[in-house]
Amino acid sequence: MHKRTLQCGEPIASWDEALPLGNGQMGCLLWGEDRIKFSLDRVDIWDNRPAPETRLKEFTYETMVRCYKEGDKATVDRLFDKIYSYAAPTKLLAGRIELIPSAPITSMRGSLNLETAEAQMTLSTERGETELRVFIHAVSGIGRVRVEGGELSMAIVKPPYGVWDGEGDDGACTCSDRLETLKYPLAKQVTQGNVEGFIQATREEFQYAVLTARRARDLVFTVAVSHDLSYDFTREKEVLLAALEESYGQAFESHKAWWREYYEQSKITLADGAIQWLYDINNYLLACVSRKGSPPMPLQGVFTADDGKLPPWKGDYHNDLNTQMCYLSYLKSNHLQAGESFLDFLTALTPQAKAFSTAFFDAPEGLNLPGVMTLDGKPIGGWPMYSFSITNAAWLCHSFSEYYDYTLGEEFLKTRMYPFMKGVGLCVKRWLAENGGRRLALPNSCSPEIHDNRLEACFAKNTNYDIALCRFLYGRLAEVCEAAGDGESKGMWSGILSRLQPLAVGPKGLKVNEDFDLEESHRHLSHAMAVHPLRLMRYEGENKKIIDRTVERLKELGVYHWTGYTVAWMAELFAIQQNGEAARYYLRSFAENYCTSNGFHVNWDYKNRGLCRWDGRPFTLEGNMIAMDAVQEMLLYCENGELRVFPAIPEQWAKAGASFETLRGKGALLVSSAIEKGRVKHIRLEAEKDITIRVVNAYDGPPGGEFRLKAGDVLELK
Repeated sequence: MHKRTLQCGEPIASWDEALPLGNGQMGCLLWGEDRIKFSLDRVDIWDNRPAPETRLKEFTYETMVRCYKEGDKATVDRLFDKIYSYAAPTKLLAGRIELIPSAPITSMRGSLNLETAEAQMTLSTERGETELRVFIHAVSGIGRVRVEGGELSMAIVKPPYGVWDGEGDDGACTCSDRLETLKYPLAKQVTQGNVEGFIQATREEFQYAVLTARRARDLVFTVAVSHDLSYDFTREKEVLLAALEESYGQAFESHKAWWREYYEQSKITLADGAIQWLYDINNYLLACVSRKGSPPMPLQGVFTADDGKLPPWKGDYHNDLNTQMCYLSYLKSNHLQAGESFLDFLTALTPQAKAFSTAFFDAPEGLNLPGVMTLDGKPIGGWPMYSFSITNAAWLCHSFSEYYDYTLGEEFLKTRMYPFMKGVGLCVKRWLAENGGRRLALPNSCSPEIHDNRLEACFAKNTNYDIALCRFLYGRLAEVCEAAGDGESKGMWSGILSRLQPLAVGPKGLKVNEDFDLEESHRHLSHAMAVHPLRLMRYEGENKKIIDRTVERLKELGVYHWTGYTVAWMAELFAIQQNGEAARYYLRSFAENYCTSNGFHVNWDYKNRGLCRWDGRPFTLEGNMIAMDAVQEMLLYCENGELRVFPAIPEQWAKAGASFETLRGKGALLVSSAIEKGRVKHIRLEAEKDITIRVVNAYDGPPGGEFRLKAGDVLELK
C-alpha cells in the first residue's frame, strides 16, 4: 500500500476535525490550539439507566397501536417519544489528557499515517519545536506517546459531569443535552508512583478509569472499565508500568504488523485521487471503530463528542438504518472480523431480545430488539413509529443473511443466523393479520422517517418499507430452513410469504404505500429498501424500469431534505443502475460537502452551501461506511450467481486504470481484477467453498462464461 496521509497544517479547533486513532475498543482524538488534547473514549462506557416509563405496564406495542388508531398523541408522546429527551441512557465520553507547552504555541502541524495508524504533531513556540508521535496499539490497546524536543506538562481532565450528593433526584430524567445534567459521585484521583488518572463511578454498578504512566519522554495511557465498584484497577496500572519497559519503537513494530495484515485483506487502486482518498479514510475508520471482541460501533464509534454535551443522538444504537448501514462495507472489503463484532453482539443479546419480544410485543416465542437502544439492548425511545418498529429487527436479520451469503458457513447458518431469524419471524408473525382479504398486514406501519413524529407517520396501509422487510424475512426463512435442520417449518414460512402484500408501484416507481407517493425530498430512502440494501429487485426486465423511475423521482424531488448518508445511499443506487458517472459525482459531493477535514460524516450542510435545510455538524458513522461500500459496488457485482467486474465505473476510470485485489463476493469468492485503457486485463477467482459462478465481462478483455470451482480452486482469466 502506498503512503496515504491525512495532513493538517494548523491548530485543530474542533474535536470533530481531530486526528482519529482507535483499536475498535478505545479511541483517541488529537486536537487543540493552545495545547494538545487527547479526547479519550471507550465503546462500552455507557449510562444504561432506563427511562421510568419503560417499566410501566402500559409500555407495550399494543398500547402504541391503539393510541395511533385513536389519535391519542399525548399518550404516544408520554410513553414512547419524550423519554428520548432525558439525559440518560446515553453513551459517555471517557475524559481527556492534555499536554501543555511551557510557552504559547506559535504554529502547529499534524499528520496521520493511515498505513501505520500513527499520528505526529509538531508544536512551535518561542523556545523551539516539540514533536509528538502517538498511536493506540492495535493488539494491546495501550496508547503510546513519544515526545521529542521541549517539555510538556500534563493535565488529566474528567468530563464535566454534575456531582451527585447521594440524595434526591440525580438528574437522569432531566431534558437537557449538557453533561452536567448527569450527576455522578465525584471522581477519585489516582496518584501512585508514575501512574496518574481518575476513576469515575456512574449511578449503576459500573465505573471506568482513565490512567496514564509517564517516564522521561514516554507516556502510555489506557481506559478501563469494571462492574465491581470496589475494584481499584490494579491490573491496569501494572500493565501500564510494564508497557513503559518496552520502547516506543518495539511496540510500534508489532502494532504496524497488525495494520499491514488488515490492509492485505483487500486493496483498491484508482486513478481518481478524490475517490481513492474517500475509500482509504473510511477503510481506516472501519478498523478504528469495529473489532471482534469488542461491542460494535454505536453512532460515533469510539469517537464520542468532546464538547461538554451529550453526543449527537446520545451516541446510541439506531436500528432503523444506522447500525445496519455501518456494517455494509466490511463484507466486500473482506474485513470479516470487523463485522463479526456486530453479529456477536446481536447473538449475545438474544436473552434480552426474547425478553423484549415477550414484554413489549407479546410474542414469547419470538425475538426482537428496540429500534433505538442502549449497549445492553434496552429501549431508549424516540419517534415511536421507527424507534419501536417491529420490522427493524428484520433488517438486523439481513446482516446475518449477508454474512452467510458471503461466507457460506454451514455452522453459522444452523447455530446463529437461522435461530435469530426464526425468532424475529415468530415475533412479526404474532402481529400479521388479514387486512380485509387473504393478504397479511401489520396493524400499523411506517416508512422511516416520513412525517417525522406526527400522527401521519403511522400509515394505516402497510408501507413498502415494512412489506420489503417482511418479504425478505419470510422468503429467506423459507429458503434456508431445510439446510438449517428445520424443514418442518418450510410450509409455515412459505405460506406467510405467499400471503404478504406485493410492493406498491406507480408511474413514478416505488411508492411509500399503495395510497402515498413520495411527494417531497426526504433523507431516508426507506420506500426503496427492496432495491438496496435488500436486493429483492434485480436490475433487469420490468424491475429495471421500476428502479429507473424510482431513482428519477428522487432526482426530481431534490436534495433539500437530504443528509450526508442520503447522498452516499444515492451513489449505491446509481451503482445498481450501472451509472458510474453519477455514482462518482455523488460520492465526490458527499466527501466535499458532508465530511470534515478528517473524513468524519457530519450529516448536514455545515459549510452553508445551500444544499439542505440543516446547517449543523452532528457526526455519525453510517454515511462513511455507505460511501465505502458504494465504491466497492462500482467495482464488483456478485449477486444471484453472476459476477461482473467494474459494473459501474466512469469512463475516466476505465481509461486511466482501476484495480482491486481480493474483494469478497457472494458465494465465499475472492475476486481480483484490473482495467486499463477500456480493457479488462485479468479476472482472478479464489473459491473458499464449492461454487458455480457465471462471469460476465462487458468490456474488451477475457471472455466470461459459467465456471464450476471447488474450495481452494484459483481461476485466472487473462
